[in-house]
Formats: sequence, structure tokens, C-alpha cells
Amino acid sequence: MARYLFIVQGEGKGHMSQALALKEYLDQAGHTVEAVFLGGRPQREIPDYFARNFAGRLHTFQSPWFLRTPNQKGIYIGRTLLFNLVRIPAYLSELRRIRREIELLGPEVVINFYDVVGALALRKIPSGIRRIGIGHHFFLHLENYRCKQGSAWQRWLLKRLTEGIIRSCDRVLALSFREVPGKNIM
Repeated sequence: MARYLFIVQGEGKGHMSQALALKEYLDQAGHTVEAVFLGGRPQREIPDYFARNFAGRLHTFQSPWFLRTPNQKGIYIGRTLLFNLVRIPAYLSELRRIRREIELLGPEVVINFYDVVGALALRKIPSGIRRIGIGHHFFLHLENYRCKQGSAWQRWLLKRLTEGIIRSCDRVLALSFREVPGKNIM
């Protein structure tokens, strides 16, 4: 059976829930999840349900996060970009650490749940390790799918970020609660 490693974008709980659901499926099929790297801000409280399910295999790392408006419904784009640009040295250190761990553990498959530092780390991992991206953001690259929320600038930035993550993977899976026709245009 195959050995997996997960890299999970930890802002919000959606990607964590996706990782948990896949872990249960892989466990039932006889595969193992060797390690989970959860990205996000330092000193972030990890939900109990997530930490408990990955006990002994959970590693945290710093990854870019959003600076939100006071009502938590919007994002300060300019401030977020500047805030994270200043932290690039820390992010580079984290991606080297993730690569070392991948080389040490030698999983057959690494699954990235939409983390940008994880995507950069996957660009130079040993050949022979499959790299898969999972997330709903990949719908942005399906033919005939149009995102209508946010400004044109925000949509452009999101599409570029998603494109960068796609380029670090051998295959991506776009998740949805409903069936959406379309094919990948990248």
C-alpha cells in the first residue's frame, strides 16, 4: 500500500476538513499518511479534531496568511502582500525544512491542500514522488468557469496564486459539492 504525506493550508478549516476526509478514505483502503504539515500563522490554535486525528504526525510551519478587515469578511490585499513579502526569508526556511522531511520520509505521494509554501517545496522534491493538489480553488482554471466575487484585481491575484500551485503538481483535483462541467485549460 502507498505512503502519503499531506501539506495543508491552515487558514480556515476547509482544507483541514478535506485532509481529514481523505485520510479516512486512505486508511480504509490500507494506505498510510506518514506526516501532515499544516501551514499558517505562528501560534495559531489548531482545532482539536484535526490535531487528534493526526497525533504524532502533525508538523506546523509558517505560510502566508491574509490580513482581514475588522468584520472578517474582507481582505486587505495591499497590506497582506506587504506583510507576507517581509516574511519571505522565514517562508524560504520553511520550504527547505519541508523538502528535507519529504526526502527523509520518502512518501510515494505528497498531497498539497492549496498551500503556497508547500507548492514551492514540491517543485524540487526527488523524482518518483507523485505530487497532487486538491482544493476548490482549482475551479478557476476550468474552461467556462467564471469567478464573480471580488474585484478584477483580486480575481487576477487569486488566479495567479492558483496557477502557481497547479504548476507544482503532477495532477490537481478541483473539489465541488455540485457537478460542474469543464475541462482543465492549463
